[in-house]
Amino acid sequence: MKKLFSVWIRTLYTSDINQDLTRIFSGSTMPKRTKVRAAPGPGAKKVKPNPAPFSITNDFQFSPVPELMRTATVLQTPEKASTDKKEYRAIRLKNGLTVLLISDCTYPLDKLDEEEALLAAKEETAAKGELDDEEEVSLIFKQCWLKAFSCLVWIAQIYGGIAEGHPMSKFMWGNTKSLSPEGMTDAEMSKRLHSFRDRHYSAQYMTLAVQSQHSLDTMQEWVEQIYSLIPNNGLELESFKHLDKPFLNPRYNKLYRIRPTQDIYQIDLTWSLPSTLDRYRSKPLHYLSWIIGHEGKGSLLSFLRLSPQEPNSRIFKEIQEIERLDYMYKEEKQPCDNVETLCENMQFFPAERFLDGDDLLFEFDPDFIKQCTDALVVESVNIFVKTCDISESELDQVEPWFNTKYSESEIPSAWILACKDHVYSSEFHLPEPNLFIAEDLSIRSADIEGSMYPVRLVEDELGELFYKKDESFLQPRAYIQYHIRSHLQLQCLENSIMLDLLANCVLQLMVEDVYPADLAQLNFSLYASETGLVIKVSGLSDKLPRLMETILKHLTAMSDTIQESLFNAVLEQQRKNYYNHSIKPSKLVRDVRLI
Repeated sequence: MKKLFSVWIRTLYTSDINQDLTRIFSGSTMPKRTKVRAAPGPGAKKVKPNPAPFSITNDFQFSPVPELMRTATVLQTPEKASTDKKEYRAIRLKNGLTVLLISDCTYPLDKLDEEEALLAAKEETAAKGELDDEEEVSLIFKQCWLKAFSCLVWIAQIYGGIAEGHPMSKFMWGNTKSLSPEGMTDAEMSKRLHSFRDRHYSAQYMTLAVQSQHSLDTMQEWVEQIYSLIPNNGLELESFKHLDKPFLNPRYNKLYRIRPTQDIYQIDLTWSLPSTLDRYRSKPLHYLSWIIGHEGKGSLLSFLRLSPQEPNSRIFKEIQEIERLDYMYKEEKQPCDNVETLCENMQFFPAERFLDGDDLLFEFDPDFIKQCTDALVVESVNIFVKTCDISESELDQVEPWFNTKYSESEIPSAWILACKDHVYSSEFHLPEPNLFIAEDLSIRSADIEGSMYPVRLVEDELGELFYKKDESFLQPRAYIQYHIRSHLQLQCLENSIMLDLLANCVLQLMVEDVYPADLAQLNFSLYASETGLVIKVSGLSDKLPRLMETILKHLTAMSDTIQESLFNAVLEQQRKNYYNHSIKPSKLVRDVRLI
């Protein structure tokens, strides 16, 4: 039983503290920097991977320093979901470091052993060799540049360059040139780096999250002994509020074009909006993205600039309830992922909101929402177009770091006039009330005993019904699979293709009606199998019958509702899917073997 301790600290610590952590936590080495491992090559040697730096083993010995015991200040306890069985404590050490302690005694110890053994096996497989320092640096930069060859990165760097005089306009990644400024010696670079560390890497700026199966008192004692040693420079956190408007310059509100590496056509519309970091309680951008990205009936991309309606409290309450249910009944994260997420949240939210501040909506703020919607106008939009239709000769500018060719021009007046045309405004409206949001969250008592395997409840001429009682999670969830068996698709190739077409046409027909169910965290799938048609639905059980009824309604009415244009589009896409499937060697070999 080894891996009982998961730790994530949001900022770095100095090398002397690193040595103290090495002394107290297991793992004979906590390297000063991460080693890069690569596939075996000339001169490569196999190296057994080091144990995880933040894991406590059976040979762990703790020697407390009395002066550091019970020196922390207890903060307000974070509010948690009613379904969360873990215990929490937020504290602030005497050096100013903020800590969240998480005691989880619900995770089986034997499962921890299994997971650690699996992880060790994966690490052993991955450990093919170590590189020397020069090769390591070269590989890091090579990987960085390879990742840079994507349109997303190119656009991000061009976009940052628009913010002239702002830190965003600097190189966002790093290479040998940016890390070796001309005219600067190694000694001077080292001095500047240490100066930066001393200014910004200080205990009062740091957050730490620790999750373990130990008690809160035990974890607090350990944390006080170890992390109280991190120095505090006594300085206030540097503020960058004077840099909150990076795009107030003539280069914004333009049309930018680049050639992508793939044959795609994409338009990105971007607006520079006020900061919302301090508006986590209302999350106005969450509200806006919910409406703009809605794909149900009356879905819209331009509603906000066409409609005079005010922010809608009914929609906000729907979003609020959906997020509350998702937070309450979400799947448990792995400890290592959980502490990483929470440690970052601790940088932005007060102690009582460490757990839910990033997920829940607490209050409706129509004034700020309107302030954001008023800014979404063509006069302040910036446009990036990715297309292969533009010639190289038209790309008359070059981004200096990635050498990306692009063009910059005024937005065509015809585009601006089209955006102001209200002729299609009547076709867009706000989303209708979501009928798939769960209301009844009670857990029904089953009238059968629990069993290891599903039990057959019904067997007649219409089919069979099996049921498996949940005795572990005890949540108002259900997982339902319907298998409509048929032998017709096995009679000939044409019938098999027809079944695929049936499933794909139904999926297209019902996309608007089932989209609200997807928003309400209900899941579904419909596909053709070798023995028939399969329908799966899952999620909070209250509205699952409504989702199933919606799917069956479209399935039974397909022949009356399908239009020829939609059918032809589905048919063409299915041809492409078959082709893409057949050109993959692994798929082709398997299919040929079955002939």
